[in-house]
Amino acid sequence: MKQVIAPIDPQITRSRGTCMTNRLRVANAGGGGAAIAAGNTVTIGADVYEFRAVTPPLGGTATRIWVYNGANAAASLVNLIDAINGVVAAARITRTAQAPTAGTNTELVAAVAGVAATDLILFSAASIGGAQAASATATATTETLADAPDIWDLGTMYAGVATGQGSVGYATIALTADYIVKANVQVQFPFTPVSVVVRNRMRPNIEAYTIAATRVSQALAGGGAPNNAAGDVLDVIAFG
Repeated sequence: MKQVIAPIDPQITRSRGTCMTNRLRVANAGGGGAAIAAGNTVTIGADVYEFRAVTPPLGGTATRIWVYNGANAAASLVNLIDAINGVVAAARITRTAQAPTAGTNTELVAAVAGVAATDLILFSAASIGGAQAASATATATTETLADAPDIWDLGTMYAGVATGQGSVGYATIALTADYIVKANVQVQFPFTPVSVVVRNRMRPNIEAYTIAATRVSQALAGGGAPNNAAGDVLDVIAFG
């Protein structure tokens, strides 16, 4: 009996990319601690955000976007998120005539509050403050925040993949005795996998798999529990 090569859904293997991201922690924001100090800055690419202690924010360095630090760190964080997203709010955000462009930001990013109240999540966007967009551009991210815990994850945005640059393939296989007797099951991908995840829905997958060119071969040597067995269902996910 011929070995069966499981088909791959072409819609799944067509990469849609991944957003670049980074996370800024403002530790005091979780408990209403002291506002970010005037003069401290957060920089994303060409855009420099400078905190000021007055509303509307005034007196900062030319070419920077001035952000009112507010009554506490939580307010500082909200105001910074809005500034990154291009929100117009004269009492909290001042874009001077010398700012990067006429009244707005330059970097195609957006920001949201993180799962933790202390965090700002930055991601690549289709427009300033807009919808998420795939990107492979590692935009620089720095800060001069005075409190030691207040830092970015990394000095650049990370983890992004431009549309079409990567591939992900997925197949689900219901094991039968015909697979078991051949001692393996194989999945063919339309790209060369560099890493693979194989999950048995019924039990842990304790048998090895190998990558050979564009094919993943999952061992079925055991033939019965706790090894992969007839009646089990395998999910094979490959990344290229």
